[in-house]
Amino acid sequence: MASVDLDAIRHALRLARDKGFREVELEVGETRFSAGLSARPAAPRPSSAAPQDETVTVGAPIVGYLQKVRPSLKPGSKVQEGDVLACVTALGLDTDVPAPCDGEIVSVEAAEGDALEYGQPIAVLRKRRPDA
Repeated sequence: MASVDLDAIRHALRLARDKGFREVELEVGETRFSAGLSARPAAPRPSSAAPQDETVTVGAPIVGYLQKVRPSLKPGSKVQEGDVLACVTALGLDTDVPAPCDGEIVSVEAAEGDALEYGQPIAVLRKRRPDA
């Protein structure tokens, strides 16, 4: 991929993410590049527990490496919706991993430096009840 300008790829990924696109495909001569993007955290996983114990799995928003894990990403830590838990880095671009809801970290499923696939669990939160 030496003939492809990495700045152009970064720009295309940043623009696609800002505009809410889910996929990016670039082609220069015979060189092709494609990437899948996500603008939202992974959907909650089904739970058989009572509603007050509902859990939410926070998944990787893109394929990349888990970086910049925040100190709050440890079991027992309280988080609020939107708190940045970590970043996933791909092609030099950081994508924040926000908490999808208020809650408490139940478990951490990935460590800093781990290679992640799209949607791969990073952490599990116990969702805080609105009346709690």
